[in-house]
Amino acid sequence: AGNCSTTISTVVVTAADLVANLDSAGSVVGGNTSQTLINVLENDTKDGAKLNPSDVKLTPGTDPKGYLTIDVNGNAV
Repeated sequence: AGNCSTTISTVVVTAADLVANLDSAGSVVGGNTSQTLINVLENDTKDGAKLNPSDVKLTPGTDPKGYLTIDVNGNAV
């Protein structure tokens, strides 16, 4: 133990600055085919740059009535 050195290391971990902006879809003409309304990640940023969908975990879901679905890439269809 007499020939050992001691050191202290400090690792600083910082969180990314994520900004999730409000999304708004315009008017939609009803129909029987699936259509992409908006991408909910399109206007969001990470550390001031456009958000890459692979940087977040988006859990796909469906609205309670089953009409609107959001996929893992942020597309609301």
